[in-house]
Amino acid sequence: MFNQQCPNGRLLYSVLNTRCGALVSSGTVPGAQFQTKVKECFICTWSLHSHKMGILAVLALPLLLFGISGIIYIYQTVRWLLSKSAVQNKVVVITDATSGLGKECSRVFHAGGARLVLCGRTWEKLETLYDALIRVADPSMTYAPKLIFLDISDINCIRDVAKEILNCYGCVDILINNASMKVKGAVQSISLELDKKIMDANYFGPITLTKVFFRKAAYGVHPVEVAEEVLRTVSSKKQEVLLANPIPRAAVYIRTFFPELFFAVVASGIREKLKTEEES
Repeated sequence: MFNQQCPNGRLLYSVLNTRCGALVSSGTVPGAQFQTKVKECFICTWSLHSHKMGILAVLALPLLLFGISGIIYIYQTVRWLLSKSAVQNKVVVITDATSGLGKECSRVFHAGGARLVLCGRTWEKLETLYDALIRVADPSMTYAPKLIFLDISDINCIRDVAKEILNCYGCVDILINNASMKVKGAVQSISLELDKKIMDANYFGPITLTKVFFRKAAYGVHPVEVAEEVLRTVSSKKQEVLLANPIPRAAVYIRTFFPELFFAVVASGIREKLKTEEES
């Protein structure tokens, strides 16, 4: 029997009972045949209802997939805009930019629109890296990197290099000390002069360069944040790197998607500043 607890079942039963009740009571149609007809009608109605629901499901599935794809696209676009805006125009100095992590960082930061200063001990490798970056980048969205010859183990020339960079850009936002020196061999076979050179390249050189730039840091990014973000970028092979605190991230988001609100807040701040200056 059909389910009389269902609204459709109760309605169908009521209609069929009203129309066919007289026939059953008069004996024209036996009760068994009446129940069979009711069951067949109910099955037919339920099949039609299921068919309609199947059509609706088939039509709704592409719409659902389209909506999910749209959300993913918007999310990726927001991340791209935030990354481009956060890195753009920042002065980034990378030592030993021609190998390993330094080379990958050069590619990532250059794609993000940073003002790159690429340092290395081999001028030919620096020029090769320069050509590779310029060839794949959009010249309207990126800056030509500045190339500087630097031997990080030569403490005497580090201050001159730092002075040249500061004279060119005025400040340094991010410094990535990628240069290092490694020696393989037995300890007893390594001379004291080579030990001193290793210490200069791996410690005294980077710390000297860092201290010089710290005096002219614009606002900078914490070294831990740089290391974590670069590691995530290289591991996931992202095209951009984002280095910003939550408040700057929110400001970039508002400026990109709600420019009227952003400029209204900025204008309000300027008016308050002018009012304070006039009162003073």
